[in-house]
Amino acid sequence: MVLAREVGLGTGHPQGPNLFTFHTMPLRRRPATYVDTPRGIFTDAGNWFRTREAWVADYAQGVIERKSLGHLLADAEIWMRSPQTLALWALLPMVYFMPPVWALVSCISVFATWKLVGPAMVSRTAMPILRIMDSVLVQASAFVVALSVAAAQSRFAIVGTCLGAFIALRWGLPEIVLRPVLRPVLRRWYRLPASDHVLRAFIIRSALHYGVTLTDFAAIERNIVQGLEKK
Repeated sequence: MVLAREVGLGTGHPQGPNLFTFHTMPLRRRPATYVDTPRGIFTDAGNWFRTREAWVADYAQGVIERKSLGHLLADAEIWMRSPQTLALWALLPMVYFMPPVWALVSCISVFATWKLVGPAMVSRTAMPILRIMDSVLVQASAFVVALSVAAAQSRFAIVGTCLGAFIALRWGLPEIVLRPVLRPVLRRWYRLPASDHVLRAFIIRSALHYGVTLTDFAAIERNIVQGLEKK
């Protein structure tokens, strides 16, 4: 039986990936809970990484000795959510200085643009602030303040726009709607699936940070690509 592990905490419990978990993402750094299967790694947030735990251990042992795979996966998941995170935070100032329709269009543009370029922009330096921005508690607090101010000013168009956008982005509706357009572009731009590209980038940047040499770096990419070609 494959166990879901909370890597770094030394605990494990039998469970599968919960594809519908609505995470509050506490500000303290916690490792991702995941299962390692023959098809790849699945996390309880519903993300699928085509790599395997053993593959990462083979070529990045020096990295995961310093930063567990669970923490690397957690960072990758936060980065993968960054399109919706940045779109939410961009909406707040835009909705006060633009008509609601244009604010929504701009918000979706931020989402789509970062969805495409974000995998190539992975940064360990940005993670502390991104973790704060990613927190649902922090996001909800900011939107409550914005909604309260708008309601006090009788600007109900802003209230409706913010509330609708918050719900839509938190539940991933823009990604569902834009997926047929964005997915072909992502496949042309990146050899690996976006999740694996982001995880690989965090491993590389961690190796540089810790002064670790990665062994047989291309092996994990070959394994993933071969798995995709078998489909």
